[in-house]
Amino acid sequence: MRLLSLFLVCFCLLSCADTKPLNRYTNTNKKQGVWIEIIDSASVAFERVRYNEGIKEGKSEMYLKDNSIAVGKYHNNKKHGAWKYYKIKELLKIEYYTEGYVTRIEFIENGKVKNQVITDPTF
Repeated sequence: MRLLSLFLVCFCLLSCADTKPLNRYTNTNKKQGVWIEIIDSASVAFERVRYNEGIKEGKSEMYLKDNSIAVGKYHNNKKHGAWKYYKIKELLKIEYYTEGYVTRIEFIENGKVKNQVITDPTF
């Protein structure tokens, strides 16, 4: 019930932010513009994402089942750049992506990097 309430509040707030309608299709039946999608995964509740001709492109917000939020960008349907994870306005971690692969993770505590993990996307 708590998750449903969070979803409805966020949906209303997010849908009011854009003047264009949500969840639109192009004439060729491809997703276009801002979409709010319910995600069936262990950690993600729903996502607000932009599409361009059926491809995720641009800013996205993921609302996670642990009541945290991830904010980042997609490029060519893949996560790209810094994805920041927040819980009640506190930054928890930053994941850095290149072409959909995590290359570095920074864990934040009291506003400072506490630990950093470098990954090898070719592994």
